[in-house]
Amino acid sequence: QVGTYSTTHNQNMRDDPLSFGRILCMALFLLICADFVHAKSASASLDQSFAPFTSPLVIAHRGASCCRPEETLAAYALALRQGADFIETDLCSTGDGVLVCRHDCELSDTTDIGIRTEFSSRKRTRLVYDRNVTGWFTDDFTLAEIRTLRAVERLSQRTHAYDGLYQIITLDEFLQYAQALSKELQRYVGVYIELKHPELFREKHLPMEEKLLASLRDRGYGHACEVARTSGLIPTPGGPSTPAVCSVYIQSFSSSSLKRIHSLNPAYPLVQLIETADKYEEGTNHSYGSMVTDEGLLKIREYADVVGPHKSYIISVHSRVAQPPSDFVERCHDVGLKVHPYTFRDERTYLEGAYGGNPINEYIQFFRTGIDGVFTDFPATAISARDHQINGSQSGLGGLVFTIGVAVVLALGIGVVMVVSLWRRYQAQREDLPSPPPVRRRGRDIDAADAVELHSLVSHVQMEEGDSAQQEMRESDIEDGCVDVQVV
Repeated sequence: QVGTYSTTHNQNMRDDPLSFGRILCMALFLLICADFVHAKSASASLDQSFAPFTSPLVIAHRGASCCRPEETLAAYALALRQGADFIETDLCSTGDGVLVCRHDCELSDTTDIGIRTEFSSRKRTRLVYDRNVTGWFTDDFTLAEIRTLRAVERLSQRTHAYDGLYQIITLDEFLQYAQALSKELQRYVGVYIELKHPELFREKHLPMEEKLLASLRDRGYGHACEVARTSGLIPTPGGPSTPAVCSVYIQSFSSSSLKRIHSLNPAYPLVQLIETADKYEEGTNHSYGSMVTDEGLLKIREYADVVGPHKSYIISVHSRVAQPPSDFVERCHDVGLKVHPYTFRDERTYLEGAYGGNPINEYIQFFRTGIDGVFTDFPATAISARDHQINGSQSGLGGLVFTIGVAVVLALGIGVVMVVSLWRRYQAQREDLPSPPPVRRRGRDIDAADAVELHSLVSHVQMEEGDSAQQEMRESDIEDGCVDVQVV
């Protein structure tokens, strides 16, 4: 019975091309599902599959300054736990020559010094390059005095719930904390360091470049960058794993300061920050607009590896309409410069109307230009946008190609099965006609050949005589194989 079922089942499958087609469709459907699950799994773990960092880099501008007072340990810890690749800090010098993490040399915007009566006499007006600035300045205080201050939020629209909770930290504390969080989080943590007003402090005999390099060397960054530079792997966002990972960038708006660092130690990757074209480099008559020409970019490449432009150089917005991307990123890449534009923020105050109030739209549009990193006050938003971009890239062109490929294979497979099945049916009709059941005749069984001959003879007799009564057999009885036949 098993043999009979198997033979009948196989015969039905052979004669029914749709059965083959259904099986093929089901197999391809399962293949597509498996590939989709694999692609989602791969994209979800993409940030771990690259070492040390995923590109484009997410650089937490002064930490997660959206949610904590800028340049505090709390802001840096939050940024890294949100997934930032690099934490960015700015350095100013105290009067006793210690580098502290402050964006401005004037302290009233980011500390509580304005309500500290013991320092009221230190308030003054001074010339900072071409501007008169009134307030309290880092180089008028010792480190011990600055440590008594507490950080506050600079922007009115952001939370002030954490004002007064955190101290001002030094460069060495910043580096130490980054390395501690790297161990805690079990991943690379990059540091992105800006020198603020280096010429101004040098005039006061408070040079910054040498002290920065000494601190980096003491914390082990120097050797790692030297090895990576020798290997030709700087900068390496999204690149392969190396024995020593250079996880530091040094940036400045001052080209002279960067050139000084380059002459002292060429191992470190340097970033030339570029203001809008109508502004001038501090302490010079050189416009930033001259830096973004082809000739200017070649000059930057002599000492720097990256440019940090204002984002309007890449995509500008006019009348709430984002203009097509410029060729800035392409021109930078042509001369070997990476591009890290600044600064991305979620608030409508800063977000151009062209992006419909959704900061993700802005990130995606910039990521499509091929930039290598972004400075952001909102690292969690940047990470979400980057994940969206990575997943979209995998399911975009690659997904389209895969879908087309599956459709072609499906069509070809069904076509082949249909042709083969029809050919087998044709062959069966010609060569494997089903045999009539044995016809019993007096004295012996009629085999298949006799039955066919007899069937033909009866039909002939019917047509010749035209009288069915003269034949003593019925075709139906013959087909049943159970009649005695007598032909007159």
